[in-house]
Amino acid sequence: MQPTLALVVPLFNEEAAIEGVVRTTLATVAPLGDRVRLVLVDNGSTDGTAAVLAGLAPDPRLCRVCLPTNRGYGGGILAGLG
Repeated sequence: MQPTLALVVPLFNEEAAIEGVVRTTLATVAPLGDRVRLVLVDNGSTDGTAAVLAGLAPDPRLCRVCLPTNRGYGGGILAGLG
């Protein structure tokens, strides 16, 4: 089933914030059930962002995209839409 709502979140050196953002966002959109996707884009982070993303519990509502280099805010958004 295609999602009703997809939220793209570009991340750059956000290892400390990711888990809170994911938890809060998924709780907010919980009424949509599996019709929502949260696309988390590691936009070339140099901290532990990629490791935090990899360590998130499996969830069908989460999609992870890791870019090797920072493509700027717009580039992160476009990568998440792709």
